[in-house]
Amino acid sequence: VFSIYENLGEAGLLCSAAIYAGWMKNQYRLAGGWTMLVYGVAAFLSLGIQEVSTGEKEKRKENSLLFQEAFRQLLKNKSLLLFLLAVALFQESHHMIVIFLNQLQYIKCGADNRTIAYLSMLVTFCGLAGGWSYRMTQKLGEKNSFLFLFTCSSLCCMFLAATDGLFLSVICILLFHICNALLQPLQSAVQNRGIVSKQRATLLSVNAVFMDGTMALTDLAFGRVAETRLSYGMLLGAALCIISLWLYLKSCKMEMQVPIK
Repeated sequence: VFSIYENLGEAGLLCSAAIYAGWMKNQYRLAGGWTMLVYGVAAFLSLGIQEVSTGEKEKRKENSLLFQEAFRQLLKNKSLLLFLLAVALFQESHHMIVIFLNQLQYIKCGADNRTIAYLSMLVTFCGLAGGWSYRMTQKLGEKNSFLFLFTCSSLCCMFLAATDGLFLSVICILLFHICNALLQPLQSAVQNRGIVSKQRATLLSVNAVFMDGTMALTDLAFGRVAETRLSYGMLLGAALCIISLWLYLKSCKMEMQVPIK
């Protein structure tokens, strides 16, 4: 289910990249206007979304779970905390390198704006590999899947730091994006599996707040390092992927507890 969810998002990105590359090209104001329109349509469609019901009629007061209390409980759950930290560092490394620094890498390798747009389509298309996340996990196992994806991503970042060639740069960015696409459904499943409370949305929101805070700090580090030299930003991505691997292994040594029921 999470693989299908991720693939639908990637399909939307692929459509937008195709429209920009084939029609808008360098018309940034037109692209910005259509972006506002599409976001407006998405906001309107979200009004029709229905709440997920547990099928039980309980008092709202009994169902309520304070956000602050949920966050305090998260801080006590060291296994889950380390897992979320690992995923957050990995996700933001992927986001900064595949979405932002990749363009600087392409320019360094001599690519023009049109080429970059088509490469963006190719990278987005490879994100559909997330649909095979379940099969990969079945064959390798959950732990080995995380180890493989973290390791492969760190190697991709190292090669990006060392190369000035467009072909190798594209291959590394494609592989990094594929690793992220395969990891997202897996980490979503792990998070959801660890929640037995009826307040699933609240607990997932707490997880998201923690991860977003971590990502914000990571962005500052990437900006400062990449401003000095692009290859340093790629090396930072490699280091964070290795740290993510270490944090995940640490979390595996602890029992994934669910303190809120």
